[in-house]
Amino acid sequence: MSTPPLVLVIDDLPQNVEILGECLSDTCEIQCAFSGPEGLALVAAAPPDLILLDVMMPGMDGYAVCDRLRRDPHGQEVPVIFVTAKNDAESESRALAAGAVDFIHKPINRDVVRARVGLHLTLKARERELRAINAELERRVEERTRDLRDALVRAESAHRAKSRFLANINHELRTPMNAILGLSDLLARQTGEPGWRERAGKIAAAGRQLLGVIDDIIAMSDLEAGRIELDSVDFAPADWLEATLVPWRERAAAKGLALEWTLDPALPAWLRGDPARLGQVLDILVGNAVKFSEQGRIQVRARAEAGSGRDPLLRIEVEDQGIGIEAERQAAIFDIFEQADNSRTRRHGGAGLGLAIAGQWAELMGGGIGVHSTPGRGSLFWTTSRLEPGTAITPVPVPPAHPPAARPSLDGQQIRPVLVPLIGFLAGGDIQAYMIWEKNGPLLDGLLGECAPAFGEAMRNFDFLAALGYLREARAAFPGLEADGVHGG
Repeated sequence: MSTPPLVLVIDDLPQNVEILGECLSDTCEIQCAFSGPEGLALVAAAPPDLILLDVMMPGMDGYAVCDRLRRDPHGQEVPVIFVTAKNDAESESRALAAGAVDFIHKPINRDVVRARVGLHLTLKARERELRAINAELERRVEERTRDLRDALVRAESAHRAKSRFLANINHELRTPMNAILGLSDLLARQTGEPGWRERAGKIAAAGRQLLGVIDDIIAMSDLEAGRIELDSVDFAPADWLEATLVPWRERAAAKGLALEWTLDPALPAWLRGDPARLGQVLDILVGNAVKFSEQGRIQVRARAEAGSGRDPLLRIEVEDQGIGIEAERQAAIFDIFEQADNSRTRRHGGAGLGLAIAGQWAELMGGGIGVHSTPGRGSLFWTTSRLEPGTAITPVPVPPAHPPAARPSLDGQQIRPVLVPLIGFLAGGDIQAYMIWEKNGPLLDGLLGECAPAFGEAMRNFDFLAALGYLREARAAFPGLEADGVHGG
Protein backbone atom coordinates (compact mmCIF):
# COMPACT_ATOMS: atom_id res chain seq x y z
CA MET A 1 0.00 0.00 0.00
CA SER A 2 1.50 3.34 -1.09
CA THR A 3 2.12 6.18 1.38
CA PRO A 4 -0.16 9.21 0.81
CA PRO A 5 1.61 12.45 -0.17
CA LEU A 6 2.50 14.87 2.62
CA VAL A 7 1.02 18.38 2.29
CA LEU A 8 2.21 21.15 4.61
CA VAL A 9 -0.33 23.94 5.26
CA ILE A 10 1.23 27.20 6.57
CA ASP A 11 -1.39 29.75 7.74
CA ASP A 12 -1.66 31.90 10.87
CA LEU A 13 -5.45 31.33 11.05
CA PRO A 14 -6.48 27.90 12.43
CA GLN A 15 -9.84 27.99 10.62
CA ASN A 16 -8.07 28.27 7.24
CA VAL A 17 -5.83 25.36 8.14
CA GLU A 18 -8.87 23.32 9.13
CA ILE A 19 -10.72 24.09 5.88
CA LEU A 20 -7.75 23.14 3.70
CA GLY A 21 -7.16 20.02 5.76
CA GLU A 22 -10.76 18.89 5.29
CA CYS A 23 -10.44 19.36 1.51
CA LEU A 24 -7.45 17.02 1.28
CA SER A 25 -7.63 14.67 4.26
CA ASP A 26 -9.05 11.75 2.25
CA THR A 27 -6.12 11.71 -0.22
CA CYS A 28 -3.21 13.35 1.59
CA GLU A 29 -1.44 13.42 4.92
CA ILE A 30 -1.78 16.94 6.34
CA GLN A 31 0.90 18.75 8.35
CA CYS A 32 0.17 22.21 9.92
CA ALA A 33 2.27 25.27 10.76
CA PHE A 34 0.87 28.57 12.04
CA SER A 35 3.82 30.83 11.17
CA GLY A 36 6.55 31.18 8.62
CA PRO A 37 9.42 30.17 10.92
CA GLU A 38 7.48 27.13 12.16
CA GLY A 39 6.82 26.02 8.60
CA LEU A 40 10.50 26.43 7.62
CA ALA A 41 11.52 24.31 10.61
CA LEU A 42 9.16 21.51 9.55
CA VAL A 43 10.50 21.62 5.99
CA ALA A 44 14.07 21.40 7.27
CA ALA A 45 13.15 18.38 9.39
CA ALA A 46 11.20 16.49 6.70
CA PRO A 47 10.49 18.12 3.31
CA PRO A 48 6.82 17.64 2.30
CA ASP A 49 5.56 16.83 -1.17
CA LEU A 50 3.71 20.17 -1.49
CA ILE A 51 3.17 23.38 0.53
CA LEU A 52 -0.03 25.44 0.74
CA LEU A 53 1.21 28.87 1.87
CA ASP A 54 -0.85 31.81 3.09
CA VAL A 55 0.40 35.16 1.82
CA MET A 56 -0.72 37.53 4.56
CA MET A 57 0.84 36.44 7.88
CA PRO A 58 2.28 38.53 10.72
CA GLY A 59 6.06 38.73 11.06
CA MET A 60 7.19 36.70 8.04
CA ASP A 61 4.69 36.81 5.19
CA GLY A 62 4.27 34.23 2.46
CA TYR A 63 6.60 35.99 0.02
CA ALA A 64 9.46 35.92 2.54
CA VAL A 65 8.78 32.27 3.40
CA CYS A 66 8.79 31.27 -0.26
CA ASP A 67 12.00 33.19 -0.89
CA ARG A 68 13.68 31.37 2.03
CA LEU A 69 12.42 28.02 0.75
CA ARG A 70 13.94 28.57 -2.67
CA ARG A 71 17.33 29.24 -1.04
CA ASP A 72 17.08 26.27 1.31
CA PRO A 73 18.40 22.91 -0.04
CA HIS A 74 15.62 21.11 1.85
CA GLY A 75 12.80 23.15 0.38
CA GLN A 76 13.90 24.45 -3.00
CA GLU A 77 12.42 21.46 -4.85
CA VAL A 78 9.06 21.49 -3.01
CA PRO A 79 6.21 23.05 -5.07
CA VAL A 80 4.49 25.99 -3.32
CA ILE A 81 0.87 27.04 -3.98
CA PHE A 82 -0.07 30.45 -2.59
CA VAL A 83 -3.44 30.73 -0.83
CA THR A 84 -4.50 34.38 -1.01
CA ALA A 85 -7.40 36.76 -1.16
CA LYS A 86 -5.46 38.94 -3.59
CA ASN A 87 -6.12 38.30 -7.27
CA ASP A 88 -4.52 41.35 -8.88
CA ALA A 89 -1.81 40.98 -11.52
CA GLU A 90 0.87 42.62 -9.39
CA SER A 91 0.35 40.16 -6.52
CA GLU A 92 0.45 37.18 -8.88
CA SER A 93 3.63 38.43 -10.55
CA ARG A 94 5.28 38.95 -7.16
CA ALA A 95 4.26 35.43 -6.08
CA LEU A 96 5.67 33.85 -9.23
CA ALA A 97 8.88 35.82 -8.80
CA ALA A 98 9.17 34.48 -5.26
CA GLY A 99 8.91 30.89 -6.56
CA ALA A 100 5.24 29.90 -6.36
CA VAL A 101 3.92 27.41 -8.93
CA ASP A 102 0.18 28.22 -8.63
CA PHE A 103 -2.55 30.15 -6.72
CA ILE A 104 -5.69 29.27 -4.82
CA HIS A 105 -7.89 32.29 -4.25
CA LYS A 106 -10.02 32.84 -1.16
CA PRO A 107 -12.75 32.08 -0.36
CA ILE A 108 -11.68 28.42 -0.59
CA ASN A 109 -13.36 26.24 -3.24
CA ARG A 110 -13.03 22.56 -2.31
CA ASP A 111 -12.98 21.31 -5.91
CA VAL A 112 -10.39 23.89 -6.97
CA VAL A 113 -8.16 22.97 -4.02
CA ARG A 114 -8.37 19.25 -4.75
CA ALA A 115 -7.81 19.74 -8.50
CA ARG A 116 -4.80 22.05 -8.21
CA VAL A 117 -3.15 20.14 -5.41
CA GLY A 118 -3.75 16.86 -7.28
CA LEU A 119 -2.24 18.33 -10.46
CA HIS A 120 0.95 19.52 -8.79
CA LEU A 121 1.35 16.35 -6.76
CA THR A 122 1.07 14.37 -10.01
CA LEU A 123 3.64 16.64 -11.66
CA LYS A 124 5.92 16.21 -8.67
CA ALA A 125 5.54 12.43 -8.80
CA ARG A 126 6.31 12.42 -12.54
CA GLU A 127 9.35 14.60 -11.89
CA ARG A 128 10.62 12.12 -9.31
CA GLU A 129 10.04 9.27 -11.73
CA LEU A 130 11.93 11.10 -14.47
CA ARG A 131 14.80 11.82 -12.14
CA ALA A 132 14.92 8.18 -11.12
CA ILE A 133 14.85 7.13 -14.77
CA ASN A 134 17.60 9.63 -15.62
CA ALA A 135 19.69 8.41 -12.71
CA GLU A 136 19.23 4.82 -13.87
CA LEU A 137 20.09 5.78 -17.44
CA GLU A 138 23.19 7.63 -16.29
CA ARG A 139 24.18 4.58 -14.25
CA ARG A 140 23.68 2.34 -17.25
CA VAL A 141 25.55 4.72 -19.55
CA GLU A 142 28.43 4.88 -17.09
CA GLU A 143 28.41 1.11 -16.77
CA ARG A 144 28.20 0.66 -20.54
CA THR A 145 30.95 3.22 -21.09
CA ARG A 146 33.12 1.34 -18.63
CA ASP A 147 32.33 -1.94 -20.41
CA LEU A 148 33.13 -0.37 -23.79
CA ARG A 149 36.35 1.06 -22.45
CA ASP A 150 37.33 -2.34 -21.12
CA ALA A 151 36.31 -3.94 -24.41
CA LEU A 152 38.40 -1.40 -26.32
CA VAL A 153 41.42 -2.22 -24.18
CA ARG A 154 40.85 -5.93 -24.81
CA ALA A 155 40.33 -5.31 -28.54
CA GLU A 156 43.51 -3.26 -28.80
CA SER A 157 45.40 -5.95 -26.94
CA ALA A 158 43.94 -8.62 -29.23
CA HIS A 159 44.76 -6.46 -32.25
CA ARG A 160 48.38 -6.16 -31.15
CA ALA A 161 48.50 -9.90 -30.53
CA LYS A 162 46.99 -10.54 -33.96
CA SER A 163 49.52 -8.21 -35.58
CA ARG A 164 52.37 -10.04 -33.89
CA PHE A 165 50.85 -13.37 -34.85
CA LEU A 166 50.41 -12.36 -38.49
CA ALA A 167 53.94 -11.01 -38.67
CA ASN A 168 55.28 -14.29 -37.28
CA ILE A 169 52.96 -16.54 -39.25
CA ASN A 170 53.80 -14.73 -42.47
CA HIS A 171 57.44 -15.68 -42.12
CA GLU A 172 56.75 -19.11 -40.62
CA LEU A 173 54.39 -20.05 -43.47
CA ARG A 174 56.27 -18.47 -46.36
CA THR A 175 59.63 -20.03 -45.56
CA PRO A 176 58.50 -23.70 -45.62
CA MET A 177 56.17 -22.96 -48.53
CA ASN A 178 59.09 -21.51 -50.50
CA ALA A 179 61.04 -24.67 -49.72
CA ILE A 180 58.15 -26.84 -50.94
CA LEU A 181 57.83 -24.75 -54.08
CA GLY A 182 61.56 -24.65 -54.67
CA LEU A 183 62.21 -28.33 -54.21
CA SER A 184 59.17 -29.37 -56.24
CA ASP A 185 60.26 -27.07 -59.07
CA LEU A 186 63.78 -28.47 -58.92
CA LEU A 187 62.39 -32.00 -58.96
CA ALA A 188 60.22 -31.17 -61.95
CA ARG A 189 63.21 -29.74 -63.83
CA GLN A 190 65.70 -32.46 -62.95
CA THR A 191 63.64 -35.65 -63.18
CA GLY A 192 63.61 -37.42 -66.50
CA GLU A 193 60.40 -39.37 -65.89
CA PRO A 194 57.37 -37.49 -67.31
CA GLY A 195 54.96 -38.79 -64.67
CA TRP A 196 57.05 -37.56 -61.76
CA ARG A 197 57.69 -34.28 -63.54
CA GLU A 198 53.92 -33.76 -63.83
CA ARG A 199 53.34 -34.65 -60.18
CA ALA A 200 56.06 -32.28 -59.02
CA GLY A 201 54.54 -29.56 -61.16
CA LYS A 202 51.16 -30.09 -59.52
CA ILE A 203 52.77 -29.83 -56.07
CA ALA A 204 54.38 -26.54 -57.07
CA ALA A 205 51.14 -25.18 -58.54
CA ALA A 206 49.15 -26.09 -55.43
CA GLY A 207 51.82 -24.56 -53.21
CA ARG A 208 51.79 -21.29 -55.17
CA GLN A 209 48.01 -21.19 -54.88
CA LEU A 210 48.18 -21.68 -51.10
CA LEU A 211 50.95 -19.09 -50.76
CA GLY A 212 48.85 -16.62 -52.72
CA VAL A 213 45.91 -17.12 -50.35
CA ILE A 214 48.19 -16.62 -47.34
CA ASP A 215 49.59 -13.42 -48.82
CA ASP A 216 46.09 -12.13 -49.60
CA ILE A 217 44.80 -12.77 -46.07
CA ILE A 218 47.77 -11.02 -44.48
CA ALA A 219 47.55 -8.11 -46.92
CA MET A 220 43.83 -7.63 -46.25
CA SER A 221 44.48 -7.75 -42.51
CA ASP A 222 47.13 -5.03 -42.88
CA LEU A 223 44.78 -2.88 -44.96
CA GLU A 224 41.91 -3.21 -42.50
CA ALA A 225 44.23 -2.35 -39.60
CA GLY A 226 45.69 0.66 -41.40
CA ARG A 227 49.21 -0.76 -41.22
CA ILE A 228 50.06 0.06 -44.84
CA GLU A 229 52.67 2.78 -45.31
CA LEU A 230 53.63 3.82 -48.82
CA ASP A 231 57.25 4.32 -49.81
CA SER A 232 58.34 7.25 -51.92
CA VAL A 233 61.41 6.30 -53.93
CA ASP A 234 62.71 7.01 -57.40
CA PHE A 235 62.46 4.13 -59.86
CA ALA A 236 62.71 3.51 -63.58
CA PRO A 237 59.35 2.28 -64.96
CA ALA A 238 61.05 0.18 -67.65
CA ASP A 239 63.20 -1.71 -65.15
CA TRP A 240 60.33 -2.02 -62.68
CA LEU A 241 57.98 -3.44 -65.32
CA GLU A 242 60.56 -5.98 -66.45
CA ALA A 243 61.43 -7.06 -62.91
CA THR A 244 57.74 -7.54 -62.09
CA LEU A 245 56.74 -9.44 -65.23
CA VAL A 246 59.76 -11.68 -65.90
CA PRO A 247 58.68 -14.19 -63.20
CA TRP A 248 55.25 -14.47 -64.83
CA ARG A 249 56.57 -15.21 -68.31
CA GLU A 250 57.43 -18.84 -67.61
CA ARG A 251 54.20 -19.46 -65.68
CA ALA A 252 52.22 -18.10 -68.60
CA ALA A 253 54.24 -20.19 -71.05
CA ALA A 254 53.51 -23.32 -68.99
CA LYS A 255 49.82 -22.81 -69.87
CA GLY A 256 50.56 -22.04 -73.51
CA LEU A 257 50.06 -18.30 -73.00
CA ALA A 258 52.22 -15.53 -74.43
CA LEU A 259 52.96 -12.70 -71.99
CA GLU A 260 53.90 -9.42 -73.67
CA TRP A 261 54.37 -5.91 -72.32
CA THR A 262 54.89 -2.45 -73.76
CA LEU A 263 55.91 0.85 -72.21
CA ASP A 264 54.67 4.14 -73.64
CA PRO A 265 57.74 6.14 -74.79
CA ALA A 266 55.99 9.28 -73.54
CA LEU A 267 56.14 7.98 -69.97
CA PRO A 268 58.87 9.69 -67.89
CA ALA A 269 62.06 7.66 -67.62
CA TRP A 270 61.94 8.09 -63.84
CA LEU A 271 59.01 8.23 -61.46
CA ARG A 272 58.71 8.60 -57.70
CA GLY A 273 56.32 6.44 -55.70
CA ASP A 274 56.02 2.97 -54.17
CA PRO A 275 57.16 0.49 -56.83
CA ALA A 276 56.82 -2.47 -54.47
CA ARG A 277 53.13 -1.82 -53.80
CA LEU A 278 52.56 -1.00 -57.46
CA GLY A 279 54.21 -4.29 -58.36
CA GLN A 280 51.89 -6.17 -56.04
CA VAL A 281 48.87 -4.64 -57.77
CA LEU A 282 50.28 -5.68 -61.14
CA ASP A 283 51.03 -9.18 -59.79
CA ILE A 284 47.36 -9.57 -58.82
CA LEU A 285 46.09 -8.45 -62.23
CA VAL A 286 48.58 -10.56 -64.21
CA GLY A 287 48.04 -13.53 -61.88
CA ASN A 288 44.30 -13.42 -62.54
CA ALA A 289 44.89 -13.13 -66.27
CA VAL A 290 47.10 -16.24 -66.23
CA LYS A 291 44.70 -18.09 -63.92
CA PHE A 292 41.57 -17.50 -66.00
CA SER A 293 43.08 -17.86 -69.47
CA GLU A 294 43.52 -21.16 -71.29
CA GLN A 295 44.86 -19.87 -74.59
CA GLY A 296 45.95 -16.77 -76.45
CA ARG A 297 48.09 -13.98 -75.10
CA ILE A 298 48.22 -11.54 -72.21
CA GLN A 299 49.22 -7.97 -72.97
CA VAL A 300 50.42 -5.50 -70.34
CA ARG A 301 50.57 -1.83 -71.28
CA ALA A 302 51.92 1.04 -69.16
CA ARG A 303 51.32 4.66 -70.12
CA ALA A 304 50.79 8.11 -68.70
CA GLU A 305 47.27 9.42 -68.29
CA ALA A 306 46.27 13.01 -67.59
CA GLY A 307 44.50 13.39 -64.26
CA SER A 308 42.75 16.16 -62.39
CA GLY A 309 45.67 16.60 -59.96
CA ARG A 310 49.07 18.19 -60.39
CA ASP A 311 50.94 14.89 -60.79
CA PRO A 312 50.31 12.53 -63.73
CA LEU A 313 48.61 9.19 -63.40
CA LEU A 314 50.40 6.00 -64.36
CA ARG A 315 47.86 3.77 -66.11
CA ILE A 316 48.52 0.06 -66.42
CA GLU A 317 46.30 -2.22 -68.49
CA VAL A 318 46.29 -6.01 -68.41
CA GLU A 319 44.34 -7.56 -71.29
CA ASP A 320 43.68 -11.28 -71.64
CA GLN A 321 41.69 -13.64 -73.85
CA GLY A 322 40.23 -15.61 -70.96
CA ILE A 323 36.72 -16.51 -69.79
CA GLY A 324 35.50 -12.94 -69.36
CA ILE A 325 33.03 -11.56 -66.82
CA GLU A 326 29.30 -10.87 -67.11
CA ALA A 327 28.39 -7.17 -67.03
CA GLU A 328 26.26 -7.46 -63.91
CA ARG A 329 29.18 -9.01 -61.97
CA GLN A 330 31.91 -6.60 -63.00
CA ALA A 331 31.42 -4.09 -60.17
CA ALA A 332 31.12 -6.78 -57.47
CA ILE A 333 34.44 -8.49 -58.21
CA PHE A 334 36.29 -5.67 -56.44
CA ASP A 335 34.43 -6.40 -53.20
CA ILE A 336 36.04 -8.56 -50.55
CA PHE A 337 35.47 -12.34 -50.90
CA GLU A 338 33.77 -11.86 -54.29
CA GLN A 339 34.56 -13.82 -57.44
CA ALA A 340 33.12 -13.36 -60.88
CA ASP A 341 31.42 -16.75 -61.07
CA ASN A 342 31.80 -19.39 -58.38
CA SER A 343 30.78 -22.17 -60.76
CA ARG A 344 33.66 -21.37 -63.11
CA THR A 345 36.29 -20.06 -60.68
CA ARG A 346 36.10 -22.77 -58.03
CA ARG A 347 38.58 -24.92 -59.92
CA HIS A 348 41.05 -22.04 -60.11
CA GLY A 349 41.16 -21.49 -56.34
CA GLY A 350 41.57 -18.23 -54.50
CA ALA A 351 39.70 -16.55 -51.65
CA GLY A 352 38.25 -13.65 -53.63
CA LEU A 353 40.59 -11.16 -51.94
CA GLY A 354 43.05 -10.24 -54.68
CA LEU A 355 41.07 -7.62 -56.59
CA ALA A 356 39.72 -6.09 -53.37
CA ILE A 357 43.31 -5.71 -52.14
CA ALA A 358 44.47 -4.29 -55.48
CA GLY A 359 41.63 -1.77 -55.44
CA GLN A 360 42.46 -0.54 -51.94
CA TRP A 361 46.16 -0.26 -52.76
CA ALA A 362 45.33 1.70 -55.92
CA GLU A 363 43.18 4.10 -53.89
CA LEU A 364 45.99 4.56 -51.35
CA MET A 365 48.25 5.56 -54.25
CA GLY A 366 45.75 8.17 -55.45
CA GLY A 367 44.33 6.13 -58.32
CA GLY A 368 41.67 3.55 -59.00
CA ILE A 369 40.89 0.23 -60.63
CA GLY A 370 38.34 -1.08 -63.12
CA VAL A 371 37.53 -3.62 -65.80
CA HIS A 372 36.03 -3.91 -69.28
CA SER A 373 35.05 -7.47 -70.14
CA THR A 374 33.08 -9.58 -72.59
CA PRO A 375 32.14 -13.14 -71.52
CA GLY A 376 33.94 -15.71 -73.63
CA ARG A 377 36.29 -13.15 -75.22
CA GLY A 378 38.41 -11.85 -72.37
CA SER A 379 38.90 -8.94 -70.01
CA LEU A 380 40.87 -5.72 -69.79
CA PHE A 381 41.73 -4.72 -66.23
CA TRP A 382 43.20 -1.28 -65.59
CA THR A 383 44.66 0.47 -62.61
CA THR A 384 45.98 3.98 -62.09
CA SER A 385 48.38 5.47 -59.54
CA ARG A 386 49.33 9.09 -58.96
CA LEU A 387 53.12 9.36 -59.06
CA GLU A 388 55.51 12.28 -58.93
CA PRO A 389 58.19 12.85 -61.57
CA GLY A 390 61.33 11.06 -60.43
CA THR A 391 65.02 11.86 -60.44
CA ALA A 392 67.54 9.63 -62.16
CA ILE A 393 69.74 7.74 -59.73
CA THR A 394 73.44 7.84 -60.47
CA PRO A 395 75.58 5.19 -58.78
CA VAL A 396 77.84 6.77 -56.19
CA PRO A 397 81.39 5.39 -56.18
CA VAL A 398 82.17 3.71 -52.87
CA PRO A 399 85.65 2.65 -51.78
CA PRO A 400 85.57 -1.14 -52.23
CA ALA A 401 85.88 -3.36 -49.18
CA HIS A 402 87.01 -6.15 -51.52
CA PRO A 403 89.24 -6.20 -54.57
CA PRO A 404 87.61 -4.39 -57.50
CA ALA A 405 87.10 -7.65 -59.35
CA ALA A 406 85.09 -9.08 -56.45
CA ARG A 407 82.67 -6.15 -56.19
CA PRO A 408 81.35 -5.29 -59.67
CA SER A 409 80.21 -1.88 -60.82
CA LEU A 410 76.44 -1.50 -60.80
CA ASP A 411 76.38 0.52 -63.95
CA GLY A 412 78.24 -2.16 -65.89
CA GLN A 413 76.69 -4.75 -68.15
CA GLN A 414 77.63 -7.66 -65.93
CA ILE A 415 75.28 -7.25 -62.97
CA ARG A 416 72.02 -5.91 -64.38
CA PRO A 417 70.95 -9.04 -66.36
CA VAL A 418 71.38 -11.01 -63.13
CA LEU A 419 69.96 -8.52 -60.65
CA VAL A 420 66.71 -7.53 -62.38
CA PRO A 421 65.24 -11.04 -62.81
CA LEU A 422 66.62 -12.12 -59.41
CA ILE A 423 64.69 -9.35 -57.68
CA GLY A 424 61.50 -10.27 -59.50
CA PHE A 425 61.84 -13.97 -58.74
CA LEU A 426 62.62 -13.32 -55.06
CA ALA A 427 59.60 -11.04 -54.68
CA GLY A 428 57.39 -13.64 -56.35
CA GLY A 429 58.79 -16.61 -54.41
CA ASP A 430 59.89 -18.24 -57.67
CA ILE A 431 62.41 -21.09 -57.61
CA GLN A 432 64.26 -19.45 -60.49
CA ALA A 433 65.70 -17.06 -57.90
CA TYR A 434 67.44 -20.07 -56.35
CA MET A 435 68.78 -21.15 -59.73
CA ILE A 436 70.11 -17.65 -60.51
CA TRP A 437 71.87 -17.61 -57.14
CA GLU A 438 73.43 -21.04 -57.74
CA LYS A 439 74.69 -19.95 -61.14
CA ASN A 440 75.91 -16.48 -60.15
CA GLY A 441 76.99 -16.96 -56.52
CA PRO A 442 80.46 -15.35 -56.78
CA LEU A 443 79.09 -12.34 -58.62
CA LEU A 444 76.37 -11.81 -56.01
CA ASP A 445 78.81 -12.39 -53.13
CA GLY A 446 80.99 -9.62 -54.47
CA LEU A 447 77.99 -7.35 -54.73
CA LEU A 448 76.63 -8.10 -51.25
CA GLY A 449 79.94 -8.02 -49.39
CA GLU A 450 79.38 -8.63 -45.67
CA CYS A 451 75.73 -9.55 -46.32
CA ALA A 452 76.73 -12.42 -48.63
CA PRO A 453 76.82 -15.22 -45.97
CA ALA A 454 73.42 -14.28 -44.57
CA PHE A 455 72.04 -13.96 -48.09
CA GLY A 456 73.36 -17.42 -48.97
CA GLU A 457 71.86 -18.93 -45.81
CA ALA A 458 68.47 -17.39 -46.64
CA MET A 459 68.64 -18.78 -50.17
CA ARG A 460 69.55 -22.26 -48.95
CA ASN A 461 66.49 -22.15 -46.67
CA PHE A 462 64.31 -20.77 -49.48
CA ASP A 463 63.60 -17.70 -47.32
CA PHE A 464 63.27 -15.43 -50.34
CA LEU A 465 61.83 -12.46 -48.41
CA ALA A 466 64.83 -12.43 -46.09
CA ALA A 467 67.14 -12.67 -49.10
CA LEU A 468 65.38 -9.71 -50.69
CA GLY A 469 65.91 -7.82 -47.42
CA TYR A 470 69.67 -8.36 -47.65
CA LEU A 471 69.61 -6.91 -51.15
CA ARG A 472 67.88 -3.85 -49.70
CA GLU A 473 70.63 -3.58 -47.09
CA ALA A 474 73.17 -3.61 -49.88
CA ARG A 475 71.33 -0.61 -51.35
CA ALA A 476 72.84 1.56 -48.58
CA ALA A 477 76.29 0.91 -49.99
CA PHE A 478 75.16 0.90 -53.61
CA PRO A 479 72.47 3.57 -54.23
CA GLY A 480 72.29 2.50 -57.85
CA LEU A 481 70.56 -0.72 -56.83
CA GLU A 482 67.34 1.27 -56.45
CA ALA A 483 67.45 2.06 -60.14
CA ASP A 484 67.16 -1.63 -60.88
CA GLY A 485 64.13 -2.20 -58.74
CA VAL A 486 65.44 -3.05 -55.29
CA HIS A 487 62.99 -1.11 -53.18
CA GLY A 488 61.19 -1.40 -49.85
CA GLY A 489 58.21 -3.74 -49.62
